[in-house]
Amino acid sequence: MTAPQSFGDPGAMRLLAGELAARADLLNAIPAGFAAALDGAIFEGAAADRLRDGAVVARGRVADLSAELRDIATSLYADANNVELHNDEARAAAAADEAPSP
Repeated sequence: MTAPQSFGDPGAMRLLAGELAARADLLNAIPAGFAAALDGAIFEGAAADRLRDGAVVARGRVADLSAELRDIATSLYADANNVELHNDEARAAAAADEAPSP
C-alpha cells in the first residue's frame, strides 16, 4: 500500500493566515496616519473638497481591503484545521490497512 496522500500543510497554511492577518492590521493603520496628515493641512477651493471626498473614499476602500484580508486569513485558519483533520484520517486509515490481521 502506498503512503496516504498529503492534502496540504496545515502549519504552512496557518503561517500564511497569520501573515495575511498582520498585513490586514498594517493596512488598517494607514488611514489613521493619512487622516492625521490631511487634517493638519489647509486646503481651499474646489480642489480641497475633491481631495477630502477622495480621501474619504480611499479610507473606505482601505478598510474594505483590510477586512477582506482578515476574512481570507480566518478562512485559511479554518481550512488548515480541515486539512489537518483529513490528513489525520488518511493516516489512520492507512495505518489500519497496514495493521496485521488478528
